[in-house]
Amino acid sequence: MRHIGAAPLRDALEHYNRSIWEIVSEPPGVLHREALRPRLRLLPGRYALLAALVHGSVGAWLDSSCHEHAHTWFRTGRDPVQVVESIGRVERRLGETGLPLPLHVLACAVRMDPDLAALCVALSERFVLHRGYVCRRRAPSPRGAVPTVPTMRIRRAIGLHGVLSCHREVGPMTARALIEEYGEIRPRDSFGHGELRHVLETNPQLFLRMGRYGWYPLHGAADPGPPSTGEDDGPDRAPPDGRVTIRSMLVDILAETGVLRFIELREIFRRRSKGVFRTRDGISSVLRTNGEFTRVAPGCYDLTERADLYDPVTECSDALMSENACATYTVCRHAGEPVGSFALWTPGQERAWCRWARRNASARVFESLLAVVSPELWDVGPSEKRTWTRLCRRRARYRLQSQFRCDLAARLPAAGVLAVAAAFGRHVDALSWVRINMLTGRRVTDDSASRVLALLVALGAVRAARHWQRPHRTDRGRCGAILESLEPAFFSAARPGWDAACFADLLARAREGVARVETGWVGRDELVRLLAAPRAD
Repeated sequence: MRHIGAAPLRDALEHYNRSIWEIVSEPPGVLHREALRPRLRLLPGRYALLAALVHGSVGAWLDSSCHEHAHTWFRTGRDPVQVVESIGRVERRLGETGLPLPLHVLACAVRMDPDLAALCVALSERFVLHRGYVCRRRAPSPRGAVPTVPTMRIRRAIGLHGVLSCHREVGPMTARALIEEYGEIRPRDSFGHGELRHVLETNPQLFLRMGRYGWYPLHGAADPGPPSTGEDDGPDRAPPDGRVTIRSMLVDILAETGVLRFIELREIFRRRSKGVFRTRDGISSVLRTNGEFTRVAPGCYDLTERADLYDPVTECSDALMSENACATYTVCRHAGEPVGSFALWTPGQERAWCRWARRNASARVFESLLAVVSPELWDVGPSEKRTWTRLCRRRARYRLQSQFRCDLAARLPAAGVLAVAAAFGRHVDALSWVRINMLTGRRVTDDSASRVLALLVALGAVRAARHWQRPHRTDRGRCGAILESLEPAFFSAARPGWDAACFADLLARAREGVARVETGWVGRDELVRLLAAPRAD
């Protein structure tokens, strides 16, 4: 029958050629051999018959009208030889990169048109595209079937990155808020804080940790796609047989005692556990990563369900009645941290500190506290407000200013800290040494953060204040430009260091421009020595 009216049949097939290909192919214009049969079922019978009459079979039509590479047919207006060469470039780059990764980021890294990059990934035998992200291809199952989607954890990473990217211009998200918003988008995929931490920490090419402020997305996201309908992991469950864990013991202790300082919590835990668990590292990790616990003040913890009920105006706790806690609050407020930065940094706690410090603290701490408090916010009568306002005018004098104890130019801070500070600087008007410590998870009064501030001054990302303990006004645009220039260093699954090309380039530009920046509290000679100092990585 193929010889009856062969010319009209070929003309008809030529006319419908593009329509047939659009039906059987998959984005971005490829057809894998293993998907041939299911895709052909989508083809209307008249088209299949037409291809069979002219070429003998649809497979023969594919061979004659498409190009084939690695058991995959494709069509392109480009030179097929150049496409195959581009596949090699893409595979070499992806071999050095942590995955998943948004396709547009890969295209930028290899300086390639996004459509060509997508085609190269689709034609690769090692990688696949899933919702706009490049992922590693899964190994065949024992039955020989090739999985068509990435693992559940990779799909979670993609979904979480999509959620975070929607808030990229707003700022970081806490783990709790991230879980809640992800749950609204994918209600069948339920997991807890431990799983969230694992997914985020094992994908440093997508997520930037920002201490107590949560997580921030690197790069812009591809379309996260519709809610998941495939296999989902169930929610976290309690250990079987009522087994006691570090988490359960900490919950019991805080439920009985209320707010506790970490050293007190650790001591009670040590006595009750009788040495069964590691007391320091285990407790610290659980308190930081489990959503059932909240750091309500530096070094103090409570149960999240109770902290959520704190009155933001009147709440206070006797656990914070110490000169050290009062001085820490004073130093942080002097550095620009607002009331409410922690759940127990309330006007009520401020008032309690003032009353306590008047009788129990040194004059140096009390007078410094009066320099940062705001009696007008206290929930007290007009008479008491006037009394404390007059006392502040008469005795307030900040006396906790000090020179940093660390050798500023001894070494450069870790390279990743600079990216974290720049990312946060995009969204705030000022940065301080205290805020940098909060971003990096260090003790809030660790003065080594002064090195990060000095480096940001050299880069023009912040304007140097008169004293290193004061807030430094940020240049949001400059912070954003620094972050964008550093993002390629996070392609690898390893922690980036100063030896990465983009970090080295940034450091070189800082050395060139150091003569033009206003250094403020940083001596220019000291800043030059810092930029030439050994690296912390």
